[in-house]
Amino acid sequence: SPNSCDDMLCSCMDVADLISYSLVCRDTRRTVDNYKRRAYRLHRVLCRFMSYDDVDRFRVLQTLTGAVVSGSIALQFLDRVNYSACDMDVYTDVHHVYEVFAFFSNIGYLYQPRISHARDAMDEEAVPTNEVGYKIRSVAGVYNFTRPSCPTAKVQLIIARHAVIDVILDFHSCNSHHLAVVMNIITHYAAYSLYPYETFIARRGLCLNKEYGAASRPILDKYRDRGWRMLHRVVDAAGSQFAEGTRFVGDRMTWVVPL
Repeated sequence: SPNSCDDMLCSCMDVADLISYSLVCRDTRRTVDNYKRRAYRLHRVLCRFMSYDDVDRFRVLQTLTGAVVSGSIALQFLDRVNYSACDMDVYTDVHHVYEVFAFFSNIGYLYQPRISHARDAMDEEAVPTNEVGYKIRSVAGVYNFTRPSCPTAKVQLIIARHAVIDVILDFHSCNSHHLAVVMNIITHYAAYSLYPYETFIARRGLCLNKEYGAASRPILDKYRDRGWRMLHRVVDAAGSQFAEGTRFVGDRMTWVVPL
């Protein structure tokens, strides 16, 4: 079918090439627009974790709670690829943890406590604890969920003490790594990438933590294996997204993909 042929062609292009191709004529613009509507659908990356209808319900949950998806799921969504072995990282603030917890429980996920965690997971006193030992001030707790009907589907619920974006910017500083390549989020409304050119075109990642050590190597190697060249210092070239300066979500360097 024409759509299949268009998808085969467009899927081979990076973001810059798609933009260039869309500018050739009206037909190519229409082709790219139609392809993007199919490629950037949240169902594509979440179908391993929940049903088609549950994806729609999850987006409603995001609207009501402000929960976002980040990590490898957001990265592969924007990169239009699939990583078969990755978790679904869901971030919410401490005020909405119960609604998010209930959603995953209702669709068949089971909370997997650590052996040392003897209390009920929904115990109010248990929420501020850091379930898997992340030493991050912005994180109140991290809870793991698995689905017996699909053992490879694993969800991590990361609870922010305050704003979720605070955790996104701080989360990967644990174990002495802090990576720009994973600073992407999916909200109920859109997907956002803070370093789109460097991440998806130049294929470069910046390790922002100067205290880089041996504990960071497995994480950095994972992204090297996925095709990124990892940098350890700021790039001063004019126009570089890795240059020093003030940034904010939604600025002119942010890539926004409406859902």
